[in-house]
Amino acid sequence: MTFSPMSLNSISYLKFGTNGARGLVSDMTNPVCYSFASAFLQSIAGEGECIIVGHDLRPSSPKIAGACLAAVVSSGQRVVYTLQGVAHFLRRSSAR
Repeated sequence: MTFSPMSLNSISYLKFGTNGARGLVSDMTNPVCYSFASAFLQSIAGEGECIIVGHDLRPSSPKIAGACLAAVVSSGQRVVYTLQGVAHFLRRSSAR
């Protein structure tokens, strides 16, 4: 997957809270998710040995995770993708 980041200033229909982006799932397009993930990666660049990406079992989650994974891969960071093992990988690494 290849996406171009978009300006986060133009995404006023989404809100950002303590648990991440909030809004309608239909608004969580690939470019939007890629852009949020890219901004996150820029803010923590170099802080961990890898990035761990996981998701819940909602039907929309794999698509959202895919856009986030694309951002991690394009950033050059090492990535671990897991559904069940986020806590396990966090305990055993310096990942963020």
